[in-house]
Amino acid sequence: MMKTHFTYGIFLSLILLLMTSGNAFSQINLDEINGIHLDFTIKQTKKKIGQKLNLEKTKDGFGGYNLQTSVVYKSISYQLIFSSLEEENDLKFYNLDRISTCSDKAKTDLGIRIGNTLKEVQDAYKIYENEPYFSISQGPETLDPEDKTVEYYQIYDSESGHLLRFSFTDNRVSEIEIASVDSL
Repeated sequence: MMKTHFTYGIFLSLILLLMTSGNAFSQINLDEINGIHLDFTIKQTKKKIGQKLNLEKTKDGFGGYNLQTSVVYKSISYQLIFSSLEEENDLKFYNLDRISTCSDKAKTDLGIRIGNTLKEVQDAYKIYENEPYFSISQGPETLDPEDKTVEYYQIYDSESGHLLRFSFTDNRVSEIEIASVDSL
């Protein structure tokens, strides 16, 4: 009887820990959005979301091509972008490079959603400020030194090569994106 109560107590403690840990039920972190991982192949992504992907070929701005699509998964709309360094006609070489959402139903592992303010994002993500392998940057999209409007806030993990980026409109989060990038 004592062993059963002890085991049950540990089980309840673990459940409580998971519920309060910040990312147990979150949808977005530096590596994935709602279980869709960066660097997934097209086949892995189809299997995860359980639906056909209507991929559209677009130029990537560097002389290559990306494949992109919009999906609704777990009631949230996402934009998925696949890229490849290989032959652009061979779909097995494309990997999920970027995932973004403008849905107010999505939230990050630290509770940030569309509509949160810049200050709320800064406060939530200051835990990465002095961590090795992480860098934080923010600023305007323009190079004009007079422009002080913050239009993005991003956290880059140099160890994984993944980036979490918040875009702002009128000081409110308007888009959340994760991306796989070589370096910043």
